[in-house]
Amino acid sequence: MSSIAALIGTVCVVSIVVSLLGIISPNGMTEKTLNLVIGVFIICAMLIPVKSFFTDFDFKLDFAKKSEAVSSQAQQAYNKAVVDECRNRLEGSLLSILKNNDFDVNKVEIKLDKKEDGGIYVSRIYIYIDKTETRIQKIIRRTEQEFKITPRVIVNND
Repeated sequence: MSSIAALIGTVCVVSIVVSLLGIISPNGMTEKTLNLVIGVFIICAMLIPVKSFFTDFDFKLDFAKKSEAVSSQAQQAYNKAVVDECRNRLEGSLLSILKNNDFDVNKVEIKLDKKEDGGIYVSRIYIYIDKTETRIQKIIRRTEQEFKITPRVIVNND
């Protein structure tokens, strides 16, 4: 703020000095030379406060780094939410498919992994059944039909 005050003060002082010099200067070639010198003087007088303003002004770019960090965290949270929602929907779909085929399934877990291009794929499927369910191969085949991956069927001995 002090740089702006210095600029305004300099403009006022220079304007007064230039006005006085214009009044007392003789006509002719001397007037033209004096006007040239006065013009250079005005430009220099204006540049000094502007230069000091930019020299004194502290460009704090921390906010940009902080906003990048916040943006990165928000993107990671969003990506995690997308993966979680995808996993929940896939698990619900598989559980529904298996129950609709009269399989006695307790729980389904689907593990998702990320591709380098940002895609998501099913890496593993775990199906938890009771020991009373004997159609394990049919459960595996049905899951392979739907998801193109062989699940690991885990029998609960409770």
